Amino acid sequence: MIRRAALFALALGGIHPAHAQNQAIPGLIAKRETAGLSYEDKLAAYDAEQAVLAKNEIVLGYNWKGPKGAYGTIIVGSFMPTVSGYGQCRRFIHIIHSKSDGGLNPTFQGTICRDGGNQWIAQ
Repeated sequence: MIRRAALFALALGGIHPAHAQNQAIPGLIAKRETAGLSYEDKLAAYDAEQAVLAKNEIVLGYNWKGPKGAYGTIIVGSFMPTVSGYGQCRRFIHIIHSKSDGGLNPTFQGTICRDGGNQWIAQ
């Protein structure tokens, strides 16, 4: 849903291509790790995160590839005890690969929990 709307806005000039790389994707868990990616690759990372989290199961390696060359792997652990004020929690790892990362492969590792609106957020 968000992907189509964002790409439509990009195609119509709603987001200038020179600034597209800096655009935030609401709900993206690995925000800092994907900061250097193109907007299109950030959308691919977001779609992959959402696909994995929709499974509601342990995922030992979900691979994705963006249209501009970035790719990644997502690992999601089993459900953990809830954190005060949040719903379900899980261990979440998202490894990012891109031509511009100098081989560093930025990796988000942390606990994510459902907030009051049932959205996954990093703790």
